[in-house]
Amino acid sequence: MKTFLDEVAQLVLDDFSRDTGKVTVIFPNKRAGLFFTRALSHKIKKPLWSPRILSIEEFIFSLTSLKPADRLSLLLDLYQAYKKATGFEESFDRFYFWGELLLNDFDEIDKYLIDPDRIFTAVKDLKDIDAEFPFLTDEEKEIITKFWGSLSGMRSGYKEGFLRFWHSLPAIYKNFSQILDRGGYTTQGRVYREIAGQILNDRFSWNGGPVIFAGFNALTSSEEVIMKWFVSRKKGIILWDTDGSYLDNPLHEAGVFHRKYLKDKILGSTFPKQVPIGIAGNSKEIEVISTSSGSAQVQWMGRKLQELAESGMLDAPEKTVIVLPEESLVASVLFAIPEVIQKLNITIAYPVRTTPLYSFFELLADLQVSKREGSRETWFSHRQVIPLLSHPVVSASMPAEASALAGKIRKMNKILVPSKILNAGGIIAEIFRPVSDDEYVPDYLARLVLRLGDTGSAFDKEIRFYFFRLFKRIGDVFEKKDMRLTFPMLKSILRQLSRIERVSFSGEPLEGLQVMGILETRNLDFENVIILDMNEGSFPRQPAHNSFIPYHVRWAFRLPNFEHTSSMFAYHFYRLFQRSKNIWLVYNSEETGLNPGEPSRFIQQLKYESGLKVKWTVLVQKIRVVPDQPAEVPKSEDIMERLSRYTDRGREVDKYLTPSALNTYLDCPLTFYYKYVMDVKEIEEIKPEFDALLFGNILHKAMEELYKPVFSGDGTLITSNIIQSIRKDIPKAVERSFGFHFGRQEEDEVFRFEGRNILGKEIIEKLMGRILQVDEQYAPFKIIGSEIKVVHKFPVTYNGITREIAVKGIIDRIDEKDGHIRIVDYKSGRDKRQFESVEALFSDDFPKRNKAVFQVLFYTMILEEQQKYPVVPALYNAQEIYRDDFDPMIRMGKGARFLIPDADQIKKDILPQFRDKVSSLIREIFDPAIPFRHQEKERPCTFCDRAGFPS
Repeated sequence: MKTFLDEVAQLVLDDFSRDTGKVTVIFPNKRAGLFFTRALSHKIKKPLWSPRILSIEEFIFSLTSLKPADRLSLLLDLYQAYKKATGFEESFDRFYFWGELLLNDFDEIDKYLIDPDRIFTAVKDLKDIDAEFPFLTDEEKEIITKFWGSLSGMRSGYKEGFLRFWHSLPAIYKNFSQILDRGGYTTQGRVYREIAGQILNDRFSWNGGPVIFAGFNALTSSEEVIMKWFVSRKKGIILWDTDGSYLDNPLHEAGVFHRKYLKDKILGSTFPKQVPIGIAGNSKEIEVISTSSGSAQVQWMGRKLQELAESGMLDAPEKTVIVLPEESLVASVLFAIPEVIQKLNITIAYPVRTTPLYSFFELLADLQVSKREGSRETWFSHRQVIPLLSHPVVSASMPAEASALAGKIRKMNKILVPSKILNAGGIIAEIFRPVSDDEYVPDYLARLVLRLGDTGSAFDKEIRFYFFRLFKRIGDVFEKKDMRLTFPMLKSILRQLSRIERVSFSGEPLEGLQVMGILETRNLDFENVIILDMNEGSFPRQPAHNSFIPYHVRWAFRLPNFEHTSSMFAYHFYRLFQRSKNIWLVYNSEETGLNPGEPSRFIQQLKYESGLKVKWTVLVQKIRVVPDQPAEVPKSEDIMERLSRYTDRGREVDKYLTPSALNTYLDCPLTFYYKYVMDVKEIEEIKPEFDALLFGNILHKAMEELYKPVFSGDGTLITSNIIQSIRKDIPKAVERSFGFHFGRQEEDEVFRFEGRNILGKEIIEKLMGRILQVDEQYAPFKIIGSEIKVVHKFPVTYNGITREIAVKGIIDRIDEKDGHIRIVDYKSGRDKRQFESVEALFSDDFPKRNKAVFQVLFYTMILEEQQKYPVVPALYNAQEIYRDDFDPMIRMGKGARFLIPDADQIKKDILPQFRDKVSSLIREIFDPAIPFRHQEKERPCTFCDRAGFPS
């Protein structure tokens, strides 16, 4: 296959063989120059001087003494120009995004030789018209007034600022240019304008040798002026990489720019008289593959490469290219390339935002931005602390310490984590060290990168080196501009850089299978071409011009627009067809998310307009229907051994059954198996704001704290006067309870109420006030204990053997009045005191089993057996406690025929039935013949994460 670069190399040897060293060959990018060097070396048979090989950007800058500036430095200069022209005192981190757009607009204006005053005046006038709307109807004005406010008379501050910005654009451009001139450096666009201006004013001269412009397509106005000068002065030639299939077709968008230059008086003469027809003229194998997902595309690619390798078509792998319109598939493509391919060159850069180190530094910036500093301590938010401790960057250095710290913080439910807790030494201590305003942030971050070590893959080291250079560069730029970089600014800069920055892979670019973005394929030819993600919206990309210059103004001044971008991508696509032999175009036909499953317009053009023979393949994923299997787990010897942890076998009991565990079994035995037999639990997460469970726990703790000063365990009588005296302590008790459950470290540490916790505090205080009202009506009474742990051995006989099963629970409160013992359980949810029957507490025929009554009767049963005296259960439930006739005693029966049992009734009528049912339930749990089954009788557990996973 004779490539375009082969043709350029042959022309250099044929026309300039006597003095190749004086020739300058200019390509659109650097990569083409590397491949041209190889093409030239393959053709020479004796030593000769190499021509000067440059990209167009390198060539333009070689014509001036000015130096290109770092983009961040340019943005800082633009920021100063912006503030001076507008008078706005916006911070740099807020300006950054708009600065990027403005910098791009200025660059395009310069490259396309647009008069800045004219175009900015047009933009300003257009915005003035938009603001005033003199031509609108009353109805239209009414609609717009809802957005802008009043259109007549005075203007709002926002509107004034809006217009002031557009009016300031010429001054911003002028100020920015003056700053660059004083600094002795420039932007790419300004140097293009400078050289083109010299030519237009007849002040340009060239003393070098012949210049060859090779492989250009869409020229800027300044590039066009420069190339025309070299051609008209017989000092240069242009070699167009074009094809008659689209050049001769006036409707073909791939030839838009070449047809324009063909009509030009000067550039037209540079086209060959006979334009080659490579697309339609050569025999090609073209196949379009429709897949069901992005992963299916990558899997197909891996299999196809394996086939090509086995057939010998990859003996020279550099003749095959995989083109990725976007970098999102880079990682999966690399994993899918078969091992038979030993050499690989990846020219599509890896996006910084997808690297672990970027997410690490973004979290670190958030950590320092959100820290809270007190007089003695600094607190960090758990929202950054836990992810940082779990981050691969940290766990790779100190895995045990990071895991232990994260577990400790979760267990303590620390919302705000004191820095002293995080002082675990090593990299962890450095990460969670409060960085003061006096410390220079870039230096701190650069040192932190060095502390991460030099382990991992070559790519990991490349990423670390990239960030080290980035922080040093940011530090140098800010230092030169005499500006201080804060963490909020760093956070914004990192996020903006992540949108555009890429990390290049190291390697030998001329060897191996090529993985490229579409722009990297310019001027390069391959025998085998695989293009993935050939969906509309991906290739070509969705049209988007992030610009301050409106579309119609861009069109009027002939700046690049949607049509320009579409034609450019069309050229790059069809150029790959000119000399290739085998082309595979793969797209995703499945409608997922933002992807409509529509093939690219280029595929449709091949199908309906090209006249080329195209093979179509639809990859169908085979779906095998598996019959529904009952979700159950038989009780094997291993499972019975794990169950034995609940039994007393002459040694200390490992596990205890609780009312919650038994209620779980009644709800779903399979869930009980995972949670209480196999100890599979959900990852403990910090709860920054209360949920239903935490709400109840805070209430229980607050009531304990409230009664603690007047309850000493010596039988102190609680009177109505005492209750009235402690009412004022409710807020402090609630605050202490919140502090306890949200991980307050020290007693005198003030808990900060935020968000929904403020509302939760008020609700709990109100509920506690009502509980005290009920207690005041019940007074006088004695509190025997609060938050009391009760442990009991429950004898159960199964398979002819009696075993004692360990059970336990925590009783909210036990009090005594006139010799009657009462168990009090606080319920903050929708629990009710009524239950239909003892049978209803255990049967799945009753979809609304009263779990609260089950729990309080369970405690009553244990206490009654241990103390051998009657006990009465009571529920202080939020559902009913605000009723005037509230009575905390539980009630049994249907409808209005509630029975209010006293201690004797409970002991004689209810507890014997309840005890028998509990015994039967525990016997079933430990019966080897009864498997753990998924409970579906009540309703299908749609949201159960354990359903269907029996093993």
